[in-house]
Amino acid sequence: MCVQSGVPVPRSLLAGSVEEACRHAHSMGYPCILKPCDGAMSIGVVFVNNERELRQAYDSYVNNRDFGRNLYGSMDVLIEEYAAGPLVSVEMVTYRGQDHLIGITDRRLVGFPYFVETGASFPVRLSIEAEIVQVVRRGLHALGVDFGPTHTEVALTPEGPKIIEFNPRMVGGPVPEMIKYATGIDLPREVLRMHMGEAPELTPSVSRGAASREFCSPVDGRLIEVTGLKELEGRADILRSHFIAAGREVSFPRSNFDWIGRVMVGGDDAEQAEQKCSEIQNTIGLHIAARPIS
Repeated sequence: MCVQSGVPVPRSLLAGSVEEACRHAHSMGYPCILKPCDGAMSIGVVFVNNERELRQAYDSYVNNRDFGRNLYGSMDVLIEEYAAGPLVSVEMVTYRGQDHLIGITDRRLVGFPYFVETGASFPVRLSIEAEIVQVVRRGLHALGVDFGPTHTEVALTPEGPKIIEFNPRMVGGPVPEMIKYATGIDLPREVLRMHMGEAPELTPSVSRGAASREFCSPVDGRLIEVTGLKELEGRADILRSHFIAAGREVSFPRSNFDWIGRVMVGGDDAEQAEQKCSEIQNTIGLHIAARPIS
């Protein structure tokens, strides 16, 4: 629908087997992205340079399709054009035919060739914000979205914004809490009110910013200790801080399930909050015993 409506999206082809995936990748050209058709937390999303890497990525995904809570992904995958550029997400709520912009969230990624999110800030101010929002609105209209929250991921490519994916749901992770701190909008509450037949209150009551930083291990191994956390105690601008217990097994980041911990910070605006996160990141030490290579 987006392609037919002229909405900029990466080219993608559906594959139900590894052989079909290889044929699609050959016709599209490498490098490209292998992306599961369902799931969450960036599981199975991999950048591949050639057929050998594609086969390895496909085999790894189909043998590890467990998303937790007894949920398993399908065998279907997308072979997608790689849209190079910074990633942002556009948070909107559609009510009575009107698309209400809540704000734009930026994304920090690590783990290439995987795409693991290790930071976000909200609401970011971008020179091309109007263009990004217009592209998303065109996409929502092309898909016939007329009610509810949406979380749309957009790559800011040299050719302009391209929609990576639409999600007919609220943004996840720490962002709803960041939105509440930055705008006063309690997004989960307002979405529930919509579904109860009430009009949502989507007008900001405050103007601030928030940012988060997720921590990952650079290697597979075991977490020995996290240092630098005492310096965060008592700080009023720390909205949340949590790390897994020492002794736990940790992995090189292949999905968002590989987070070791998170710190969320408030500020006068998103830029200040992001700067605070960078400073905190420099004070946190992850002490890890690497797993021997077999």
